[in-house]
Amino acid sequence: MLRAIDIPRTYSIAQLSEDTGFSKRMIRWYVSAGILPPANGRGPTAFYTDEHLRRLRAIQRERENRRTAADWRECFSGAQA
Repeated sequence: MLRAIDIPRTYSIAQLSEDTGFSKRMIRWYVSAGILPPANGRGPTAFYTDEHLRRLRAIQRERENRRTAADWRECFSGAQA
């Protein structure tokens, strides 16, 4: 019997933007502010992981609860994707 292999999903910044509704510019800001870890790789081959997607969705929830970027930074500080 064959087992399904969990292959980690990767995303371009455009895919993350489409999946979350955040602009590419906002995603880059979250990275520069230390709220979101940097992409893996650089330039057009850079990619993001499910962990980046989970964090962006968490940020969406926090925004709905009117939490600030400083709050998010505290929540995600030191965590790596």
